[in-house]
Amino acid sequence: MKRFLLSIMVITLIWGVESRSFARTSQIAVYEASEESLKIYVSENRLVIENLPKDAIIEIYSIVGTKVASIRAKAGYGEYYLSLSKGYYIVKVENVVKKIAIK
Repeated sequence: MKRFLLSIMVITLIWGVESRSFARTSQIAVYEASEESLKIYVSENRLVIENLPKDAIIEIYSIVGTKVASIRAKAGYGEYYLSLSKGYYIVKVENVVKKIAIK
């Protein structure tokens, strides 16, 4: 009986995790598609944001999810100096998420 209950719990947990992962992926895809005019990229040691529709907060996370920087950005075009070590980072501006590489 214990094995049966444990099996049901494990199957429920696995199914629930897969469902949530798909939902998150779908949301990000929708956000990126709706914000095509917003461009985020790195040039040398600067983060460049183009076509930002309104003032926003840029959040930068390490690849493991730790927030490493937060920058106030003005609408339109902006270049922001990054004092980050080499590696991959995740940039979030409003509801748009993008991966960048610092070389």
